[in-house]
Amino acid sequence: MSVFTPIVQIPTELPTKTPVVPSLTSVPGTLFPLDGLRMAYVIDGNLYLQDGNNPPIQLTNNGQDHSPIFSDDGEKVIFFRGLVSHDVYSINANGSQERALVTSSLLTALDLGYDDSTEIRSLAFVPGTHQLLFNTHEFKPKGLELEDMNRLGAQPNQDLLLIDTDTAEIKVLQDSGRGGIFQVSPDGKLVGIQAINHVDVIGIGSNFIHKNLATYPTAWLYNRKPDVYWTQDSRELSVVLPIETENALDATGPEPRTIWQYSMDGGPAVEIRLFSPPIGNSFNISPDGDWVVYTYDYYPGKTDETVTPGIYIGNLRAGSSQLVETAGLYGLPYSFNWSPDSVHFVLVGIQSQFFLGNVSGEITPLTEGRFLGWIDESRYLYLAGKIFLGEIGKETNLIVANIPASIKYINPDYFTFVFVKREVREEK
Repeated sequence: MSVFTPIVQIPTELPTKTPVVPSLTSVPGTLFPLDGLRMAYVIDGNLYLQDGNNPPIQLTNNGQDHSPIFSDDGEKVIFFRGLVSHDVYSINANGSQERALVTSSLLTALDLGYDDSTEIRSLAFVPGTHQLLFNTHEFKPKGLELEDMNRLGAQPNQDLLLIDTDTAEIKVLQDSGRGGIFQVSPDGKLVGIQAINHVDVIGIGSNFIHKNLATYPTAWLYNRKPDVYWTQDSRELSVVLPIETENALDATGPEPRTIWQYSMDGGPAVEIRLFSPPIGNSFNISPDGDWVVYTYDYYPGKTDETVTPGIYIGNLRAGSSQLVETAGLYGLPYSFNWSPDSVHFVLVGIQSQFFLGNVSGEITPLTEGRFLGWIDESRYLYLAGKIFLGEIGKETNLIVANIPASIKYINPDYFTFVFVKREVREEK
């Protein structure tokens, strides 16, 4: 195990990134052929799949299905079934081999201490595989939502399990009490785990790579949980922690945050404590690990009243931050979504309109609707009655989903998409 020694952040210059300023006009246009895009969405509790602009096919007809996710080859769809209890099912993209993957009864049969009150609430595919990571929770009575856990006594099991979705074989990577909320690295080799009072990094084979990478008081996990972010090259893990103060975890508002960056090659750990730090949970670190976009709000006794509340961008390599918009114009957003090239981000607030920002500090309105996600560095999907493709610098947003005209509403929380890798044949 490597030993990490904290060092002082030394400002360095970042490569210049030139953002594209978007057009502010957005008019729905014609149907756009997008080869390689595979989408899944839920209508009336049933799962649908659409390949490119082909007509959608209905995969299930149970009426209680929700929250689908794809394997990154687009061949497996995993989803929850049940309005009260939540069982995990899988189905192939062609509609074949629907099966129950993880249920309370299946977990009980493992004889590992699980019972009929155990439910699955966190799922993520290991990149490049059909293996699925998940956690469990104990819900007594069954069917509690996450926000009801502390109020009614239910607790996460702090475990980590792995299931092969092709064979249904389940493996315990971390026993109850040793695991926790997790983030798998983009190369599929490592998992960062937010355990009860520390962060671990393990391999997919459950071996420890870095144990106790970062430590924190146990209460932080349940009240001001840490967050971990992998860089897209999987070589660095960022851990965002509350700044420990004498009045931490009191009732006067969220704590300011500090950011630690850990190199997976055993290099020294670096703490970046910004002058106007992130507050609460409204922040996101760019895929390259160079930037953080976040909100700063004023809480008496917690934050500096001389700092202007608003949206900030932090340069994590230089240890500096700048105000890009005051809180009064758009209201403070509740989520940020970085483009894959770490140049642009979409900010989403409580209204139906979302906005585009960039690392130069420019923020402009895009359109009304619900942001669904980035396709690549310049294109994104959003929901506004139909599913649209937006592109930075383009005036016309294009319809990409053949949703039946009779369907009036798709829940954006029950939508997912993936690019399917296509074989390119060379001409002879």
